Amino acid sequence: MQEEVENRTVNVVITTTKLTARTLMEGLRKFLYQASQESRNRQQAKQHQRIVRIESKLRQKEQWKQEGPHGKQSVKQLIRHSNGLKQVPVHGENLKEFEKILKKYGVDFAVMKETQGNAPRYLIFFKAKDEQVLSSVLTESTRKQLEKNRLPKRASLLSALREAKDLIKSLPAKTRQKEKDLSL
Repeated sequence: MQEEVENRTVNVVITTTKLTARTLMEGLRKFLYQASQESRNRQQAKQHQRIVRIESKLRQKEQWKQEGPHGKQSVKQLIRHSNGLKQVPVHGENLKEFEKILKKYGVDFAVMKETQGNAPRYLIFFKAKDEQVLSSVLTESTRKQLEKNRLPKRASLLSALREAKDLIKSLPAKTRQKEKDLSL
């Protein structure tokens, strides 16, 4: 009887071990299946995002082609996508600053150099519908130009140091005078 009980306990232990091994294998299979599903979903999401990005870039390019270029461009491009043009003469030394202000206000413009005369002079072409914006650009440009002309130029630091050295050299050297005081 003792042997029979031992046999049965051994059989029970073996069957439970087989049962736990089977459940572990089944759990591992389910885990691996779930992980592969998640990785597929992530890959599909990334691919979808790429497609959306490419489509948006294509839409932007199409919109840009319909609207035309912005900012500084050639006179031909400006004529192509505008009904009327206006012009403003600008002197060469003010051109860069004027272009910065035009870009700041988002005006479409074209620059053409005028060949007559000695001093460089440029014609700035812009769309007729931007005329009101250009009036504010001109006021800001003239304000900056006046401020630039109004401020006195500061002397360089090196020249100020040289002047200070010369001034110090011209001063007499300090002399000590010893005075003896006789007191009783």
